[in-house]
Amino acid sequence: MWDTILDLTISRSFDASGFMRHQKHFKKISDEYIKHRTILITGGTSGIGKSLAQSLNKLGGTVFVTGRNPEKFQTSGLKEQGIHFISLDLCDLDSIEQIVSAMPSLDYVVCNAGAMPSDLTLVKDKYDAIFGSQVIGHLILIKQIIKQNKANEECAFHFNSSGGLLLKKLDLSDLTWKKNPYNKLSSYANAKRAQSILSEYLSMRFSQFTFSTSHPGWVDTPALCEAMPKFYEKFKNRLRTADQGADTLLWLVSKGQLIHSGKFWFDRKKKNLYPFFWTRESEKTRNAFIELIKDYLDY
Repeated sequence: MWDTILDLTISRSFDASGFMRHQKHFKKISDEYIKHRTILITGGTSGIGKSLAQSLNKLGGTVFVTGRNPEKFQTSGLKEQGIHFISLDLCDLDSIEQIVSAMPSLDYVVCNAGAMPSDLTLVKDKYDAIFGSQVIGHLILIKQIIKQNKANEECAFHFNSSGGLLLKKLDLSDLTWKKNPYNKLSSYANAKRAQSILSEYLSMRFSQFTFSTSHPGWVDTPALCEAMPKFYEKFKNRLRTADQGADTLLWLVSKGQLIHSGKFWFDRKKKNLYPFFWTRESEKTRNAFIELIKDYLDY
């Protein structure tokens, strides 16, 4: 009962104390579905992605991380641990097909890249960089992995999301910010909400594979400190470590195809994507989003 009450406060659920309470019910992660498997993690040179890469590597996985900055990988220490690097900018949509062609066959793909740039830049004059990379870029990546037969028979795709989506209704009306001043926090939450709908749709479109979305809680990462300095300053002593933030992703990968596809997870439990009724998108908006993503799936 007390745990339930604390979880309702959100802050005592998403912070490090929430993880410590929830962790009491966790079982040890097995390497059965990780050892000798090949895993791709986008945005894996720092923060949650880096922690996940290191944990999967220790459990016997062959790990590839992507990033826009090869120098960042060189100084991350990951190379010395036997983790591989693929240069990939998910905003450069036209480059993804060729980059995938040089990838190995994959057992798991973790869509973790999640930058929150302060300045507005556009992708193809259709989307801001957040939506363009985290939604459209990841969608093209997944499509090309499947299209080019780079996804092994029981491949699973996992999106690293954010608790911010729980307060956000999907909005497709101003993806280039022509009507309103650019707001990176709103754009980020909108992209994460879109990822959750995308995961649900892909789980039906490609039912032979497994899809999930999860959120890590409030995690102490360089990206959070840079993107939300006031929030960071207020909660810095209560934030989760990168390892704690990566735990649910690590657990999801370790379960292979044993999880229910298309669901949303937090601290190893399925969660409601719409805890607040006003965040559920209309049928018209959902259909518009499906039409948008179909353009990239059907080409």
